[in-house]
Amino acid sequence: MATLLRLPAIPDSYNPVAETADAAVAHWKAIELGRSRWTAVWRRRLAAIVADEWRSRILPALHQGASSMGHAIVLVEMAVHSDDDEWRAALFRLYAEVAGDFAARTARGLKTWVAETKGQAEADAVGAYGLEHRWIEVVGRYLALESGKKIRQIQGATLALVRHELRRGVDAGESIPTIAARLAKVVPGMAARRATTIARTEIISASNLGARAGALDTGLKLDHEWIATPGPRTRPWHANANGQRRPIDDPFVVMGQTLMFPGDGSMGASGANLVNCRCTVGYRPASQ
Repeated sequence: MATLLRLPAIPDSYNPVAETADAAVAHWKAIELGRSRWTAVWRRRLAAIVADEWRSRILPALHQGASSMGHAIVLVEMAVHSDDDEWRAALFRLYAEVAGDFAARTARGLKTWVAETKGQAEADAVGAYGLEHRWIEVVGRYLALESGKKIRQIQGATLALVRHELRRGVDAGESIPTIAARLAKVVPGMAARRATTIARTEIISASNLGARAGALDTGLKLDHEWIATPGPRTRPWHANANGQRRPIDDPFVVMGQTLMFPGDGSMGASGANLVNCRCTVGYRPASQ
């Protein structure tokens, strides 16, 4: 298995206990800094996968002599769905690296908080032993259920883009080969944009999943609290969820949908709740 990359993704002052509004914003900023560093790594990796998908499967499918736009779409769909292995491997590696980083730092941050508020003796009794060795199992269980759905969503967005370009070209009087030749010229820029969206979405999910696992591994009795992205661009239903606090094993309810953490699609949350969300979670001593 490939060696996992380690980055200094979150400042050492990272504190997951957001007991005030100012602390919540500071926590979000620390999380966002970590995510941005991982995004810089993963958008490059994913752009290579997207570009390869177009050059090795999608564009050749468009050159197979399709008799109509509908025929071309069928050929592209067959090509896109022909190989999931590269996407599956990339998702497992992304989650292993990103979630592992946030899990370990969350556990350490909570342990530091216990030492500062309750004393070193109690901090020494906090869990988080062997977290790194167990993390691949946590990722494996989550992605065993979710990777297929995530791959279908990625491929669905790709197919929507192809359909749009085919319709636009046909409406303009272009032949299928002409459309394919035009698309070949824009693959690098298109791949970079697609990769950025995918990386941001999955890193949100992986970072929050990792933070949750790190918090659970401490064995502390905790509540979790939704921390919305500060600023006017935050989607209204996420802004409304800001400060929503629940026992750590109870999901958040946002826009009538349940999520165990921002970016969690395992309970049926829609893309409107997931894509490009930058919200995060803070932790508090359990209120019950």
